[in-house]
Amino acid sequence: MAHTVFSISALKLVLAAMVAIMLFSTLVMSEQMCSGLCQGEAACDAFCKSNQWEIGRCVEVPPGVKFCCCAKYI
Repeated sequence: MAHTVFSISALKLVLAAMVAIMLFSTLVMSEQMCSGLCQGEAACDAFCKSNQWEIGRCVEVPPGVKFCCCAKYI
């Protein structure tokens, strides 16, 4: 039972990450990467810029999970 709940949770997380990447790529024509959960807009932007990305934004994916996504404009 616990294994099944973990599998469903992992699947939801993977699907949420895929949706976040798709949403971010439609909003900004760029090369992008989502690093993990977002700790705030300023922290996300600072993290991305310190890793040679041009911009960082928190992207919310239902049900309320926010990912820090970095992008370079093309």
